[in-house]
Amino acid sequence: MIKQINISFFTLMIFIAIICIKPLYGNELDWQVEKAECYGEYDSIFDRQIYPKKPILLKKIYSNGTLHMSVPCFKGKLNGVLKIYYKDGKNQAKIPIRNNTRNGKCSFYNKDGTISHIDFVKDGYIDGHSTYYFPDGTIKGDYFYKK
Repeated sequence: MIKQINISFFTLMIFIAIICIKPLYGNELDWQVEKAECYGEYDSIFDRQIYPKKPILLKKIYSNGTLHMSVPCFKGKLNGVLKIYYKDGKNQAKIPIRNNTRNGKCSFYNKDGTISHIDFVKDGYIDGHSTYYFPDGTIKGDYFYKK
């Protein structure tokens, strides 16, 4: 079971790296909190995983020291809002995550702070309306997806 949790976490991180980070910023990002801190330590005597007693905020930092992304982790699972930022500190995306899976209203922003598009995600799939906006705030397109 522990291997299954690790695989899903790394799958999510690989997705984020391929889709969001790698094309835009290359290799200039460093994790401030180690992923191992989220998973805790394995106790071979009792054959179980020992987790930290409180949630840990995983953070990824740009080479210039500003925050790139953060996501809460507790007992080896990502739960909370994944927040992604531009280099200047403005919001790039807010993605709700429940049990390592995207769920809820995902908001994406332009560099100037205006809303770029909104997706509704259920169990990791776009499910419902996706609305795209022009920089002036008018609707560019409204699409409906079913998983």
